[in-house]
Amino acid sequence: MQHNAGGEYYAFDGEDKGYRYIGIDKKILSLPQVQLLKGDAKIDDEFQVFTVDNRTYPLPSTNKRLRELCGGEYTQDEFHHEQNLLLTACGKKILFCGCAHNGILNVMETLERKFGKEMLPEIVIGGFHLMKRTEFSEADTNEVAEITNRLKKYPSHFATCHCTGIPVFHQMKEIMGGQLSYVRSGDEVLIE
Repeated sequence: MQHNAGGEYYAFDGEDKGYRYIGIDKKILSLPQVQLLKGDAKIDDEFQVFTVDNRTYPLPSTNKRLRELCGGEYTQDEFHHEQNLLLTACGKKILFCGCAHNGILNVMETLERKFGKEMLPEIVIGGFHLMKRTEFSEADTNEVAEITNRLKKYPSHFATCHCTGIPVFHQMKEIMGGQLSYVRSGDEVLIE
């Protein structure tokens, strides 16, 4: 995991509820199998971990409530602790991107910039962190449409999950068609 994964990460749940700690249990950092990284790392010939070091696109608006406690102040979480895993095996490339808090477009752009267009994956598995607890505004719907139209240009199939949200998934599916599927806990993703 990234060296700063043990930071003070919080979600702002509103004026009435305040800030809620959402970071990891600090005991995890002292586990003997944990290796702390600073940025990208090649694990072996099949596995590479990379971070988004420079965002081209803005963070998804749904991340505004995610904060980091620094020097006694809650600031916007910049997700420097988030990493992505690129698996290359049997002639296939698979990207695992967790919740893609940095924005799925930034993850894809970073992968292409760091590894080259030939390393764009056949399949991307992960969330897009676009789910909201409140109703979607017109601006929210437009943001999802813009992200979707940009994703559609990639040669990858996207298998998204929980933090994308079902309403957003349906909106994206209308644009992406067979290029997008939904994965639930326990589902198998078969790559031919």
